[in-house]
Amino acid sequence: MRTGSPYRHTGVQVEPDHARAVVVLERDGQDVVLGPVYGEGPCDLAFVDDLLRVQLAAMRFGWSIRLEDVRPDLVELVELAGLTTVLVNRGRSAATRP
Repeated sequence: MRTGSPYRHTGVQVEPDHARAVVVLERDGQDVVLGPVYGEGPCDLAFVDDLLRVQLAAMRFGWSIRLEDVRPDLVELVELAGLTTVLVNRGRSAATRP
């Protein structure tokens, strides 16, 4: 169960029907799309933590993950945590949604 104020205002509007991001596995120049990640409500730091756990698991097998088509609220959290270079490929994703 997630806790937090339902009245938190970030200034970023999100559409619940859109995926939070698309996760792509990469290794030696090869990409494998894992697929979109959905979730209810705005993204939170627990979701960023989950993504980092997936990144660590992928790294154990010589892979890494990259996020594409990232929702603006997730981009804000990733930037806040200082993980933009670890999780988001700026050239193909970050905050491209209106």
